[in-house]
Amino acid sequence: MYTGEKIYLRSYEEYDMDNLKNIMNNYKVREFLSFNVILPFSTEDQKNFFKSIPERRKKNIYDFAIVRKEENDLIGGCVIRNVDFRNSICTAGFFIDERYWGHGYGKEAVILIEKFVFYELNIQKIKLEVISDNIRALKLYKKLGYKIEGTLKKEIFRNGNFFDLILLAKFRE
Repeated sequence: MYTGEKIYLRSYEEYDMDNLKNIMNNYKVREFLSFNVILPFSTEDQKNFFKSIPERRKKNIYDFAIVRKEENDLIGGCVIRNVDFRNSICTAGFFIDERYWGHGYGKEAVILIEKFVFYELNIQKIKLEVISDNIRALKLYKKLGYKIEGTLKKEIFRNGNFFDLILLAKFRE
């Protein structure tokens, strides 16, 4: 478990699945995900995700629940994937329940994941993929020291439009 001032990161538990399903079915949360989530995200989808976590871990995919300390409630999640130990790189992704946007939980989650990636996995570079209209996330990542490394033009289709995918990265200092 990785603990910050307002949140902590832990493994998902079976009792998280209903709340996670509700978060993933929130249109505003889903529209900023760089990976495709088919809506609605069903109870069966959540059960399958939970059952897949041990297999995902064997493939060096690390899933974390983001939990608010004061209420001990799940408010989002993050994943570390595409872990390449030889080249010392990985890709991270985050999502926060819309009700908790703008309260610093995302910032704290990124900082906690950086500690895990840089000092537990001993990875030297974290990559992020952000949809170009997710201005809030881009601003946060830049503030935390992530640099734009490139743009994939019209890479993501959402709401009848194509959006660029912004590639950012941060190196361990």
